[in-house]
Amino acid sequence: MMAVEAPPALRRPDRRRAAALALALASVIVALVAAVLWGLIIASLPARTDLAPAMTALGGGLAPLLAVASAVIMLRMRGTLSIARSVVVLVLAALALPLGALGATSWGLGFADADAGRPLTGFAAAAVPLLLGALLAGAPLIGLLVHALCRSGGLGPTSSALLGALCGLFGAPVLAWSFATPTTSVMLAVAALLLVALGAPRPRPERSIRPLAAAHSEVDHRSREGLAISLSRLAAGAGLLGAAFAFTGSAWWPVPIDGTEAMVLGISILLAAGMPLLASLALLVESRFPVAALIVRAPATALALALVTMGFWYTSAPDGDANGWAVSVASLFVGVAVGGMSFLLPLSRPVAIVVGLAVALALAAAQVATLLPALAFAVPLVAIGVLVLAARSERRREAAAA
Repeated sequence: MMAVEAPPALRRPDRRRAAALALALASVIVALVAAVLWGLIIASLPARTDLAPAMTALGGGLAPLLAVASAVIMLRMRGTLSIARSVVVLVLAALALPLGALGATSWGLGFADADAGRPLTGFAAAAVPLLLGALLAGAPLIGLLVHALCRSGGLGPTSSALLGALCGLFGAPVLAWSFATPTTSVMLAVAALLLVALGAPRPRPERSIRPLAAAHSEVDHRSREGLAISLSRLAAGAGLLGAAFAFTGSAWWPVPIDGTEAMVLGISILLAAGMPLLASLALLVESRFPVAALIVRAPATALALALVTMGFWYTSAPDGDANGWAVSVASLFVGVAVGGMSFLLPLSRPVAIVVGLAVALALAAAQVATLLPALAFAVPLVAIGVLVLAARSERRREAAAA
């Protein structure tokens, strides 16, 4: 029988997806290199300030631009962006992202010169026009993307335009300052990579890397959900206590402490509250999705170890600088957790391994664990959300049974 090839129109989406995946992986690699350069700059100041322009060009300009290009291809494949709008978005991103990174770097150099009593000259004096250019290009960039997403989601033209304008107005200053350090570039690169993996699913290969778990019995399912709800209640209670202590503990704690000490103890409680929340989420995923337990438990364990390590670093103040290794170790755990989730994606084993390693190394190099203390304040909110959704599911089950 003669083999019949698929027409070019049917093969084109796969080529586009391959191009988007290549751009996203390139973005992760470039962001990783920029993060390493950033680490060298921080570790060797002021001897290696010559690396600052290279870090800015890579981490603040090229890496996010590659990520945006990858995302544009995926949105174009899904029909969210037209050809004309895709071109405009890429042009605006090519202007806004480098200008924002250069403006933030210029401001930092100008601040250092002013602090040392030196006059602002050259690149150090160009912060205002650079940041203004980033704002003028960043506002329409964000506005166009939000408007296209809203219209694709079924929102009306007036509401989409208004929401796009508001997001552009308030998001442009954030964009202008976001790429002063490579951490934001790494997060954007990882987000683009996940968008490629999940945004255009294809049939799973014959030898799937996503083994199916055995079907749980109804009793086992209910017991898992009951334990998950109990753990979420514990996380919500401890999280609310930690948040309250962080902001008001110095006023009512019987032992005299200042606001900084109260914040440290409160965040430590929040980090500890994240442990039962992780266990609760892992149980819910295991009970509701046909995935192997190891693929769920290994990332959850890595994230729990990251929380423990950051809790040690936080409670070791004022010796935090001496225990700076804890942040690197915690970042590695976060990278392993997020990278390990690549085995849940509809990718072949070699591609999933490459994606997982790239994500793990990028997040570890960017010291993403420094974000965990701030993200810990979301623990009670997430736990309460789990409880609300669980209560709604229970009411729906009771209604269906009735």
